[in-house]
Amino acid sequence: MASELTSQRNNLAKETESVETESVAAKTQNAVPPDPPAAPRTDLSISGVYPHLTTYGIYSQNGAHYKSGHNECGIGAIVPWAGKLWMVNYAPHMPRGSEHKLYSIDADLSQPMTVHPESVGGTPAGRMIHKESNQLLIAHHLIDASGNVRTIPPSEMPIRVTAIARHLTDPADLVYYIDMEGSIWQANVHTLAVKRLFKKPVPGWHGKDRRRITRKQPPLLRSPSKFKSILTARIRGPTSKTTRSPPTAPS
Repeated sequence: MASELTSQRNNLAKETESVETESVAAKTQNAVPPDPPAAPRTDLSISGVYPHLTTYGIYSQNGAHYKSGHNECGIGAIVPWAGKLWMVNYAPHMPRGSEHKLYSIDADLSQPMTVHPESVGGTPAGRMIHKESNQLLIAHHLIDASGNVRTIPPSEMPIRVTAIARHLTDPADLVYYIDMEGSIWQANVHTLAVKRLFKKPVPGWHGKDRRRITRKQPPLLRSPSKFKSILTARIRGPTSKTTRSPPTAPS
């Protein structure tokens, strides 16, 4: 009986050791590689598809998921500018940034694409060429005609950029950023100073609403001119009140 118990204990110990070894091996296999991967081949083109121009989120390395919130990596915005093709990929819901990147692709498609160190990730889709300052605005980035990149930190403007629009009163210096959650911001394209104008002036998500506009909806929806006047007043800030002179007595 004692020998049987000893044998069972030994077998159980071996099984436990085997499971622990397999678990360690699995973790090692899915661990973030200590060294960057080798440079991809750039000489492949398969029916117009260039594998070396593929973008990934950090989660996709070796098929492992290293960070939560990184389980998407589609292209959110793409614009030709300054002799290159610029694009950003995105996380599903990361208004404060993620490991996703800003990329540029050279006109010579046999060259590897550039991953810009100014990248902040997030969930961007907005882009606009601002003609007055001659800059490309894409996601949180502003890129001049020479390809120099500046970035508005997501910590200062924590939004998922769904659209960028021209300013109503100062289009040469300011632009609007529209958040997928509904807020409206303005930013100075020279200083990168930002200001939130509205938290959520209209219903819906991603800057749109499928519901029919009725009298029960906010007045801003029913009167675009009123919305513009309120927005302009919010931008300019409070104005000084004029004092009226007291009425004069009839002679």
